[in-house]
Order: sequence, then C-alpha cells, then structure tokens
Amino acid sequence: MRRNVRGYTLVEVMVAIAVLSVGVTGILSMENAAILANRRAHEVTTATNIARHWQEILRTDGYQWNRPSNRDRNSDLAADTRYLCAVVGCSGMPARADAWFVPTANLPTESAAYDHWARPLALGAPDSKYCVNLRLGWFRQPSINPIDQGVLRAEVRVWWYQEGATRDATYNNCGTGAGLDALGRDVGRVHSVYDVATVWGIPQ
Repeated sequence: MRRNVRGYTLVEVMVAIAVLSVGVTGILSMENAAILANRRAHEVTTATNIARHWQEILRTDGYQWNRPSNRDRNSDLAADTRYLCAVVGCSGMPARADAWFVPTANLPTESAAYDHWARPLALGAPDSKYCVNLRLGWFRQPSINPIDQGVLRAEVRVWWYQEGATRDATYNNCGTGAGLDALGRDVGRVHSVYDVATVWGIPQ
C-alpha cells in the first residue's frame, strides 16, 4: 500500500513555483500600469477643467470690451478688461501680443496656480501642482470703418511636472521670462494641456 502512494518530486514543485511566479509578476505589472494610467487620466482631466475654467474667465472678461461701437469709436480693450488687455497693453503692463504670460492672481476664484484637486492657490505655494499660462493675439484685426472690434485668439496652457522630473528655476511661480517659451518644448519634464478659443467683445 505504501509503495503505491506517490508525492511530488522536488522538480515538480520547483516548476510549479516558477509558473506561479511568472503569473503573479504579470498581474503585479498590470496593476502598476493601471495605477499609472489612472493617475495620468486624473492629471489630464484636472488640467483640462482648469483650462476650460480660464476660457470662461476670458469670455467673461470680453463682456467689458464694449467699444469701439456706434456710440464711441475709441476702444476700451486696454481700460476695461482685466486679462484681454494684455494684447494691447494694460495699466502697468506692456503689450504682450502673441507672447506667453502668467495671469495675475485674483483669489479666491482665479489664480495661475492650482493644487492637486484644482483649488486655486497663491503663486509660489508649496503644494501647487498645476500652472496656467495665457497667450493672446489677433485672429482678426479691429477696424474703425466699418466699426469692427476684431476677434482675439485666446490660448490657455495648463502644465505640470512629470513624476520625478527635476525642477527648473525659470519655471518658478508658473514661469518667468524665456522659461515661458521653453515650457512648450520641454516634453521631457513637463506635461501640458492646451485650449484655444476665439474671444470678442460685446459692442454697445
């Protein structure tokens, strides 16, 4: 009776362990890939929502752009708007047509810096994750005869560092100087989402 009872040999046990290890390794790799994909999806979704929020801010800013009109042929783009005026120059700020710039924070609802959950923060806050840059230019130049306010092209860029990427001093406070232009080409360290729309005023 005892001679007919057989157990597993050492070779069979080792082969079974090897097959099990390969399967478990594959499952763990898939789990890590799923976690990374979910994190990236969250980042892109959050950045997209921030970009859309800023496009709404720029459209709302266009409500203050009422001239030139039949009542007054003098443009109020520079005097009455908060962000769109950058294309011709605002009070205390030179014209920045077709150049990236960091919008001035207007907390608690507007800022150029946001945390992981898209809550606006002051520039330079230690827990900031996302940054906003704007670029404005003319899609159609204004004219006086006939009265035409023109149409602006509004670009919103929301960017954040890739995981493990080294920080660049020119990107501090959401970007300064030449760093704003370099951001769009720095695909090795920075992820970016772009949103482009047209904005026009509401003539009176």
